[in-house]
Amino acid sequence: MDIELVRFASQEEADQIGAIVEGCLSAAATELSLAGVTVAHDYERALASLDRGFASPVALVPSNNDGVGVAMNVPVIREGMVRSHVVLHAGIGYALLCGEEEKICVAVYTLAHEAA
Repeated sequence: MDIELVRFASQEEADQIGAIVEGCLSAAATELSLAGVTVAHDYERALASLDRGFASPVALVPSNNDGVGVAMNVPVIREGMVRSHVVLHAGIGYALLCGEEEKICVAVYTLAHEAA
């Protein structure tokens, strides 16, 4: 599973968030056909620039129906197989580091929901 961390203030910060995300998802990555994860400050740009492995007439955009979209599971083609790539707003990564149980639980739930 590839983890891409985009535009973090420091490499240390990116490494910490990447390690937690990988720890949360690595055990399930094979079972879930998870190809990768992108954690980005510019969530909208990360969605728009994701290489899906196929041409799609439908652009990926964050949802804004009942709230603000912060995570999306996107079907991608990797090595000729349909897999999943999870794109997360950096705020989810920061919630994993914050030390506040309620925020951590919401972030872990978001990871699990999008990976499923």
